[in-house]
Amino acid sequence: DNLSEFLYHSPMPSIKVLPQDIVSKIAAGEVIEKPIYAVKELIDNSIDAKSTQIKITLQDAGLKRIVCRDNGIGMDKDDLRQSFMPHTTSKIELAEDLYNIQTLGFRGEALSSIASVSLMTIRSRQKDSDHGYQIEIKNGQIENFQPASMAEGTEITIQNLFYNTPARIKFLKSEQTELRLITELIISYSFAYPEISFSLIHNDRTIVDMPLGQTLETRIKKLHGEGHFNYLLKIKNNFEYLEITGYVGKPQSAATNSRKQFIYVNNRRVYDKNISYLVKETFGSLLEPKLYPSFYLFISLPPERVDINVHPRKEQVAFSEDQMIGSAIQNTIADAIKSNDIKYYDLRWNKNQQDQSQKFVLHDGGTATYTGKLLKETTNTWSLKNDINETSKVAQFHNLYIVSQTKKGILLIDQHAAHERILYEQFLDEYQKLQDKKEIQVLSKPLLLEFSPDENVALEEHIISLENIGFKFQKVKNELYLITIPEVFRDRDLQSILTETLDDLTQSNIFKKVDLKTDKMLSYLACRSAIKAGEKLNTSEMENLIKKLSETRTQYTCPHGRPVQVELSLDELHRLFHRK
Repeated sequence: DNLSEFLYHSPMPSIKVLPQDIVSKIAAGEVIEKPIYAVKELIDNSIDAKSTQIKITLQDAGLKRIVCRDNGIGMDKDDLRQSFMPHTTSKIELAEDLYNIQTLGFRGEALSSIASVSLMTIRSRQKDSDHGYQIEIKNGQIENFQPASMAEGTEITIQNLFYNTPARIKFLKSEQTELRLITELIISYSFAYPEISFSLIHNDRTIVDMPLGQTLETRIKKLHGEGHFNYLLKIKNNFEYLEITGYVGKPQSAATNSRKQFIYVNNRRVYDKNISYLVKETFGSLLEPKLYPSFYLFISLPPERVDINVHPRKEQVAFSEDQMIGSAIQNTIADAIKSNDIKYYDLRWNKNQQDQSQKFVLHDGGTATYTGKLLKETTNTWSLKNDINETSKVAQFHNLYIVSQTKKGILLIDQHAAHERILYEQFLDEYQKLQDKKEIQVLSKPLLLEFSPDENVALEEHIISLENIGFKFQKVKNELYLITIPEVFRDRDLQSILTETLDDLTQSNIFKKVDLKTDKMLSYLACRSAIKAGEKLNTSEMENLIKKLSETRTQYTCPHGRPVQVELSLDELHRLFHRK
């Protein structure tokens, strides 16, 4: 009632024209939410200026200072004066130009938005000029304008980002998280423009250094590792007006997240859930449902066939013929899978943790590992023959399914899947007990780790959490070594374990109970220990199985995702017999 009184009797405020400084800050909020978006806009401008060298220098993950230095064509005196004004651009003139965009930037709002929430200095010099010019901007106004001695190109310095909108700082993540996001951004540009030199320096420490004139292949090897590159398939296909190139990963390179999925449309990094889904669907049963394939997908098509003006930060696009493009992507990847005779083999378990080169095809789910053997030997697995519990109203059909009466209808249970779920949770609990003991193994020989630049930043972000569970690291010069590990990982591929763990931490900031390989091992142990389809059960055994299943945490699917039980209600049964 009070709310209604307020809504219907409060005077309507009059409509006002917002002051320009508020308009600018609103625009900045749409485009520059984090330091990463300021860096992105600066790099876009540098690439549009035909730069071959782009250097990003940060202080405190960009909040205190961002410097973008390039060797592009630069700006003259008049252009420099206009560059930071709202909606000033050299890239479009007419409305029709919006449907033929051939540059990364075009709206003319980036520098204006950044200037409204920071202290900005722009220095620029063109090739044939004797000197450049420097302009200083505060609150969107020119504070100083003067000649500057500098090399050809442009240098933009942003200081005290969000100093006049402090509320936005509260929504930022930690410094390491913001730095990791910027590192991932630089990596994505490095793949799209291998002919351009990119470097990232944070607090006087080099994070990324990609020299001039490399290839995409070289950059993937340098940034994501040669081991990862060896699991990639090269793709290339031409259609009527469309070209698709790049690399797609074999099933062995799949991960529990989409961090190694890169989609570029005319060399612009975009995010498209539909394309990601189509790539995964192309693999079919070769890929587990909860895994994401890795890919570096470059889509080239005439600019008039794609709308890049559908997102404030230009991170999404709209295709004029999206179904045709989706079909072309799937056909291209399907051809690569077929021509390479792809079958799934898991090579990420090691016979010997000291020799990372010794791999073997996984036929036993990993149960031959130290932890697998220990669990098999020490776990007193639950048996449905343990208890005598004579009841009624259960029956077994085809020595495979159990049928039980419920208050609302009947319950159909797959006996193998039910026992498998019960044992899986028992093995999982026993594995957790092993982890909780926090027994540590010192490696006889320190293991050299190979992380991408963003993974190195993520490691720094979460190193205390990793050390708390038994991982210990040692840095020698610029190389990182692993010196101790949790005992449960003693004969595992430690590089893969750490990479997956870091992925989990960066996605959710928590440790998963088990990594992907361990989960497979526990599922395998449960599957091999459970009663089989075709095994005859008496009434007591069926009742025990139903009772124990009801006590599990997840009683509806087995570890592999198959249904354990299906209930048919009386209403459904009545409909089957036309009683309703």
